[in-house]
Amino acid sequence: TAGFNVLICGSYVNELHPNGLVQEIGHPSPFTRVGPGIADLPVPDFAAPGGNWSSTYNLEPGLGVLSMNPQGLWEDRSGTSLAAPILAREAAMTLQHLSEHFCQSGSRPFAVTARAFLTLTARRPDATDRIRPLADRTLRYGEASVRHL
Repeated sequence: TAGFNVLICGSYVNELHPNGLVQEIGHPSPFTRVGPGIADLPVPDFAAPGGNWSSTYNLEPGLGVLSMNPQGLWEDRSGTSLAAPILAREAAMTLQHLSEHFCQSGSRPFAVTARAFLTLTARRPDATDRIRPLADRTLRYGEASVRHL
């Protein structure tokens, strides 16, 4: 899907592992979506760390990112579903900061305002020229951050 109030998150590899399919930091994760979306819109919009897979497209220990399971234990997992909460956090913090510092009392910023700010300040992970077209389709604007606000 795509829309003004929608953020679609891809993922990239932020740590290397000898058994990982991707062997360069900043390259798109093997499982991240390659657009286009509805109405041929390029998706994903943003990216966050999501881990890697093995050469057989399976998760092996050390290829994912640490996340907490429902029992409160840390697990090694891979996937864009682990990258999406990072993007959601940055969007929420941007909305909060805009509301507290730039909006009149009792009003709230538009989601598209936060999206525009995140788009303008996002940073793309480094990717080699060899895979730049793929990174453009899977990591688009890059990693969003409220820090620039």
